[in-house]
Order: sequence, then C-alpha cells, then structure tokens
Amino acid sequence: MAAKIHDAGYGVATATVEFPVTGMTRANCAMNIERALKKKVPGVVQASVNFATERASVVYTHYYHHRPNYCRHRKSGVRGYPTG
Repeated sequence: MAAKIHDAGYGVATATVEFPVTGMTRANCAMNIERALKKKVPGVVQASVNFATERASVVYTHYYHHRPNYCRHRKSGVRGYPTG
C-alpha cells in the first residue's frame, strides 16, 4: 500500500522499531522471520533481521500510532521484546 501511495506522488509517515530476537538457530530463520513480518503483520513497510546480532529492525506506517508489538505477533513467529 505504501508503495502505491508513494507512486502517486504522496509520502507515508513511518516509524522504526528495533528489538532483539531469540530462538534463531541458523540464517534461514532470519529470512523466515523477515518474510513473516513483511507479509503477515499489518503496517510493516520493511523488515530486516540480522542473525549474527540477533536483532530485528522494522519500519512500519505511522498509521499504527501505538508502536505495534511486532515481536510478539503470533503470526510472525518472532520471539523478542522491543527496545526502542
């Protein structure tokens, strides 16, 4: 949705949250978590999970003004707690 709005010449307000992610056993886990965050959690514009540092960064539309708790979203499968 954000891409369509941007293509129409408008901007979309976004915010970023970073949090640790636990329970990853290999790099493929990080890719699966990224995919789940992008596809199954409403409002996510971009997600990046770093296996080596065990941290995730999520950019979400500011429409969700109450910082969403992506790290505990049951559909994403992510286990962690937001830190910023």
